[in-house]
Amino acid sequence: MRQFEDAERARDELRFEDALREYRASLEADPSAPVAGRARARERDLAAHAEGGFAPLRMLEPIRRNPLKNRDPSALAELERELETFPEGRVRAEARLVVAEGYWHGLGAPARAIRPLERVLDDPAADALARSIALNELVALHRESGSLDRASELLDRFPDLAPALRTTIHRIARRATIGFAAELLLAVVATLGLVATATIARREGVRALPRRTIGRLSVGFSLYLGAFGALLAKAHGEADPRPFLWLGLGVLAIDTAARAVRQASAARVVRAFIAVLCVTAVFALGLTVLRRSHPGYLDAFGL
Repeated sequence: MRQFEDAERARDELRFEDALREYRASLEADPSAPVAGRARARERDLAAHAEGGFAPLRMLEPIRRNPLKNRDPSALAELERELETFPEGRVRAEARLVVAEGYWHGLGAPARAIRPLERVLDDPAADALARSIALNELVALHRESGSLDRASELLDRFPDLAPALRTTIHRIARRATIGFAAELLLAVVATLGLVATATIARREGVRALPRRTIGRLSVGFSLYLGAFGALLAKAHGEADPRPFLWLGLGVLAIDTAARAVRQASAARVVRAFIAVLCVTAVFALGLTVLRRSHPGYLDAFGL
């Protein structure tokens, strides 16, 4: 169909007014033509980007279409400067997305992408798709830099733009907080165990340490837990046996620390405290092993 072909050629040549007119002419000439669907979609898209008499779109399209210009610092800087003069509309938000993508993915300067993306989110004329893309990009950027708190804050500010991502980021942030607390608890138990071990060694000599701090039943249970779990995992083919091995060794280490503290101090309060602490440490150990090896397993526990 001649009008449609003329419209496509005008669109490729950035003559958007002519393209819009020819798309409409092709639809008027034959609304049921095979290309009518494409013509209608192109006509609607151009009409939605017509602000400023298509001048902003003519400035944006050469950079958006050309990967080399999308990696050209001078071209990106010029577009970023000129888009501040763009009237309200979709083109302004899309131009900021192009600038952000060029800085981050093209030039490897993610810090320079933050401001354009934030401007898209705050732009009342930006459509939902552009704002959703900007939010997803900002969250990915903050996650990459380790700023989960900033990512969570952004998602809380715009809860309707990416609800599924908001749930995921909150779960990751919660998992990181609980994981830090678990590892801190394990570090406390390890420190107490080392101090108690040093006390026993100073008081009774180094040779007394194995007898005073290591229990045969504890060794047997830890070996059973680690070895049996690893064999069971191997029997299932693709399962990873390492978490079971680490769990077995960790339980033995916690039990050794608890025995050392009990031997080093006769106070009942200290013994009761270390008992509760070490029981909690076993749960912290399991959480840490799963988080470090297969974090997906924590989903079943709501973590």
